[in-house]
Amino acid sequence: MISDRGSITLSPSSPAGLDQIQTPGTTLASETRSLVVRVMCFELCSVVFTQMMAIPLGSADSSQVAVALPIHFIALSYLIYRRAAIVDPTRLLLYVGMAATAIIFHIRLSDGSYSPTSLALFICIYSTYIFVIPIERADYIRVVKFFILIATVASCLVWLDWLTQIVGLGKIDLYHVLPRPFQYRDYNYLKRFWFGPIRIQPNGIIFLESSHVSQFIAMALVCEIVLFMRIKRMLFLGLSLLGTIGGSGLGVALLTFPFLLPKLRGPLLLGVIVGAPVAIVLALQIGLVDNIARRTTEFDKADGSANLRFIAPMQAVAQAATGPVDDFLLGKGAGTMPRGKSFLKAFTWAPYSKVIVEYGAICAVFWFFLTCFGTFRRGVPFAISWSLFIQYHLMNGSLNVPLHTIYIFVLSGAYIISERSEGSEKRRVPVRYDRENSFRLTGKQFD
Repeated sequence: MISDRGSITLSPSSPAGLDQIQTPGTTLASETRSLVVRVMCFELCSVVFTQMMAIPLGSADSSQVAVALPIHFIALSYLIYRRAAIVDPTRLLLYVGMAATAIIFHIRLSDGSYSPTSLALFICIYSTYIFVIPIERADYIRVVKFFILIATVASCLVWLDWLTQIVGLGKIDLYHVLPRPFQYRDYNYLKRFWFGPIRIQPNGIIFLESSHVSQFIAMALVCEIVLFMRIKRMLFLGLSLLGTIGGSGLGVALLTFPFLLPKLRGPLLLGVIVGAPVAIVLALQIGLVDNIARRTTEFDKADGSANLRFIAPMQAVAQAATGPVDDFLLGKGAGTMPRGKSFLKAFTWAPYSKVIVEYGAICAVFWFFLTCFGTFRRGVPFAISWSLFIQYHLMNGSLNVPLHTIYIFVLSGAYIISERSEGSEKRRVPVRYDRENSFRLTGKQFD
């Protein structure tokens, strides 16, 4: 029945099949929602543990695509087939605007000065953003809990990196197992370090870089604080974050910390106050503070990691803005930005800089709003979405790296979340006009 408070109540006496009605504001049937959780968890596990693997697309080393992308398409296609994923009209319009401008602007580059592969990857990767999945909050929490479980496993792998080096066995190197054509390259997988017996910075064995596992654990720590607040789990994830000796993960945590303050109350706040000095001492002992101090000097070095991650992208955008107007508005072409500043340093640019320089400022506007609509979702805690936003836009060169867009999709952007009271036999589905609901139900209460 429809109550006068503007919501639908589905009672046991409702006609059979009414619970199966799918509109942008309703949730799926219980069996389908359980399927969504299983598919999302399987996809998350698959892309994390295969992130070092790629599919070669040509003879050149740079012509490859991460295995994560076909995994993502297969999972999403299955959900579409099961009628669990639907198209969001707003995101569809933004995507069409982004893809159309990108293709039209590249038509003018008839000399073939751009990479068709990069353009195709750009269009394909962000096509998945147009889909949303109506679920209930309990289902979303199950997905996030599984993500934290994977981050706990990753944390154990970080300490395994420490252990094998301390006992003299060296760093476990999975690249020796993979044939070169199937290695996802252009990442600093084995990064030199200088602390005692630790010669290679821990990267959790399966992660592309130490910074990647650092950011992964940081996002899991944010999720743990926001939704569960299990003291032992938070302590282990926090110590493991320090154990990665990665500055970017700490950056994600620190930039998200202001939004976590409302959660820090009573005993937990006391624990943070008491634990902070312990964490500082541990950071000093494992060389993290020295590492951060050394990394801060990299902002002024042309080939320093901090410069390449934060300064160089802004300089590239500023240079494009002061150059020819048509290049700034329409772009110089996909794949035209250099892959490194020297033969010793290969790197991938921050997403915003690649979009503006390669695809043009007009296309970048559509892209930015599409990624924002796909990150900040009603029902998803803002702190979780913010940590994903920071990790994607600032901490990685992730424009055509599907792994990071998949994190956003699985942990935030995929869902339309509604509430359900535990133990209740009636399900209330809110109905109101908003971006997700392009309709309004009115009328008096009836049975």
